[in-house]
Amino acid sequence: MTYTKELGIVEAHWYEAPKTKFGIGYRCSRGEGKAGVIRWTATNNGGKGGAWFHIELDPHMATSEDAIKAAWKALPRP
Repeated sequence: MTYTKELGIVEAHWYEAPKTKFGIGYRCSRGEGKAGVIRWTATNNGGKGGAWFHIELDPHMATSEDAIKAAWKALPRP
């Protein structure tokens, strides 16, 4: 994932990611980029059956509407 540091993203979980049986997860401690994504397994997963994607933010971004708005506006646009 790109811009995780700028947006304060600490984890992202996609429970029913296409072409996976148990979904995928990303933790910022794994570093930015595709290498940070881990495919979950039968014994290491976020819970089978959820049809959603969620993002977890660091405490600063999660509690400051101004901070997340400023970070989002600062990102480059295509």
